[in-house]
Amino acid sequence: AQFPETLEVRGGYRMQRILPATIELGAARRDRGGRSNEIQRLITLTEPYYLGTTEVTNAQYQAFDASHNPGVLGRTLLTAQERPVVGVSWDQAVAFCNWLSDQEGLPRAYASVNGRYELITPRTLGYRLPTEAEWSRAGRYADVAAGAQGDITGRARFAWGDDLPPPNDFANLADETAMGFAPNIIPNFKDRFRGPAPAGHFKANALGLFDLTGNVAEWVHDRFSTNRTPTAATDWTGPSEGAVRVIRGSSYLSGSFSTLRWAYRDSGLEGRQDVGFRLAKNAIAGAVE
Repeated sequence: AQFPETLEVRGGYRMQRILPATIELGAARRDRGGRSNEIQRLITLTEPYYLGTTEVTNAQYQAFDASHNPGVLGRTLLTAQERPVVGVSWDQAVAFCNWLSDQEGLPRAYASVNGRYELITPRTLGYRLPTEAEWSRAGRYADVAAGAQGDITGRARFAWGDDLPPPNDFANLADETAMGFAPNIIPNFKDRFRGPAPAGHFKANALGLFDLTGNVAEWVHDRFSTNRTPTAATDWTGPSEGAVRVIRGSSYLSGSFSTLRWAYRDSGLEGRQDVGFRLAKNAIAGAVE
């Protein structure tokens, strides 16, 4: 079957087809800046999927919830229409996905089971959050050919290479304008934005995706767990248990060696001023064989 390379969703949101590959999550145990929760796992993705080229913006989210107020950062309003929506909990991000599926006449990807959202099986064509593996495939492993395998070994630790600082204007990270509210800032680096930047302002990666590094960190589907099994899996959607959810990527508040690495992962449930989300969608409905 042929799947269009790009999808245009209501509100001007664009999605890019991503071809499957085998990728390695996590970091080697002795990796500089590595953390114990960065568990190495070989994940094989077997089917194409779609991923938003940008993070969902305030304008797009407010069509769903006009009352949402992401607040202020110092003197900067976080409500500018073209900037990524922040201050949304994992549940709110999923509720937006279900609303958008309804708007587009697609079956929902999530059902509420005992007050908790679960992915519906067999899989639907509704909008959802990307899995951690899908997010990594599109980010750290953007250059891996369809069906090929990408390993951590020999792969740059940052989106721009192996050393700090990044090139100026590479991404929206904690430059000196973030002094005073970011825990660390990157010396000798400038990106011209104090808070979130308009979605898609910086350069796209090899797959045409923006802000996987920087701007805002992103909710992904997976539950957060430090369990080391399985060490390898196919089309994995994350651990079955875990009280909180995984957050991936760096943001305008990221300024330390550890938090800027591709392998860095955070977790939570509640909204934060540096966390947003992007949409994902299956290209093929039905059970994974």
